[in-house]
Amino acid sequence: MKFNQIKWTDTFLDDFESGRKFYSGIFGWQYVDQHDNGQLVYSLACLNTTDKTLNWAPVAGVGPCNFPKPEGIPWNWGVYILVPNVEEAIDKVTAAGGSSCREPMDVMTAGRMGVCMDSNGAVIHLWQPLEHVGSEVEKVPGAVCWVELVSRDVQKSIDFYGEAFGWEAETSEQIESYWYFKDGEDMVGGLHDHIEETGGQEVWVPYFHVEQLHKKVDICKQLGGSVVHGPIQEPGIGTFAILSDLETNLFGVATFE
Repeated sequence: MKFNQIKWTDTFLDDFESGRKFYSGIFGWQYVDQHDNGQLVYSLACLNTTDKTLNWAPVAGVGPCNFPKPEGIPWNWGVYILVPNVEEAIDKVTAAGGSSCREPMDVMTAGRMGVCMDSNGAVIHLWQPLEHVGSEVEKVPGAVCWVELVSRDVQKSIDFYGEAFGWEAETSEQIESYWYFKDGEDMVGGLHDHIEETGGQEVWVPYFHVEQLHKKVDICKQLGGSVVHGPIQEPGIGTFAILSDLETNLFGVATFE
């Protein structure tokens, strides 16, 4: 297991059933419900495929928002950074200029979680894994294929994530004003300052791999979602779009050349 990697993403919805149908309509997900004391608290979004090695593989989480949303915290899809100890990771986050948004909590037998803001105000989740590490499926339709941070102050973000998690930033040779976060030789995600692409929000955006991207964008709109940015094509890389669900949570779709 490698720490300081992003291995999971999820969102919590006020209208849980409508939200699940929305995402299933786009990605074809099937769900495995998780209960605590008889109450539905979470659903693992799993691939629905004829490939027996991938079918029912969890790729993301969707939960009912049956708790008060913290005030002053933008609500979106959350990305989870694997850490060996949540409390120690929170100390590093605050020392680097970030802040803790809530007390660490145990998530049944899956792991221990912390919620923080980075030095620019983007929300990050810390995950100390027990039974649940994250998704091992990448770059297949319906699974996360990329994550990127949209930041008003790129250098401040580079400094923060370098101090808190040991990441280094590498300038992209293909995309103008774009950087890659790396943990040693491992790619973590992207970074840019095109804040208009997310409607002015500083936020981590997970991208899900799709085939026939323009068709998926149309399906999103037909199901009540909207297009926030794109689709745009990056020559030699692929085509990308940022979408919004029924409750304005941002997520991306991507297809690679």
